[in-house]
Amino acid sequence: AFNWACQLPDGDVRNRALTKIIPVLAVADSQNTLARLNDLKPAPDEKIYPLLFQRWAASDPAQAIQQWQQLPNPDQHDQSLCAIMTAWVDQQPDAALKWVNDQPDSQSKNQALAPCIGELAKTYIPRALTLAESLPIGDWRSSLIAGVFNVWATRDLDAATTACLQLPAGPAKDSAWECVLNQRMKSVPVAGPKTVVNWVSAFVKTNSQPEQVQSVIKAWAEAEPAAVAKWLADLPAGITNENMDTAFL
Repeated sequence: AFNWACQLPDGDVRNRALTKIIPVLAVADSQNTLARLNDLKPAPDEKIYPLLFQRWAASDPAQAIQQWQQLPNPDQHDQSLCAIMTAWVDQQPDAALKWVNDQPDSQSKNQALAPCIGELAKTYIPRALTLAESLPIGDWRSSLIAGVFNVWATRDLDAATTACLQLPAGPAKDSAWECVLNQRMKSVPVAGPKTVVNWVSAFVKTNSQPEQVQSVIKAWAEAEPAAVAKWLADLPAGITNENMDTAFL
């Protein structure tokens, strides 16, 4: 099947065929499959290599990362690196994190940390959060921190809320608050709207963009408009704002 695919002209049909073939070949002999891919002319689509390294890392992540480093241009294979790190941090978190932390600062290193953070958040949230906070300030970092808090809030909403309050003001905290408040609002039908007022109050006081709660208020208003109208009317002085009212309307 691989030999047949190699005879196809470069394009969508060949890439779709390789997408089916490479994962199967990788199970039998990852090393040989990599060599055959490297020899393929024209070079396969960049999406093909991650399929190989995903299967390779499932059985031997250390060998997979070693072979990834030997690619002609490993920086062009960030998706393959992410596939390896996802499997590696799941099997050997200390070894995986040591490897990535030893790498020089680069975009590839940041890309490698993302799956590590995602996997760690499933089992050890404080470590995942520390890793996310170590990244350079920017949208990428804020997104990863928010992802950690999204997982955390679904498991332990009170702990996530407390930790979120302690984050320094900025985009990362804004994004994390949005995740926490979404989970907090989901508890409203069970616990009642009054249980949410203090958290929204804290959010508005510590967040430069209180309009981020609009989607939360809107979702609740669609389900219980009368309850939301009363809730808005009962908010402490200084908390009600045009953004909340607009979301309700």
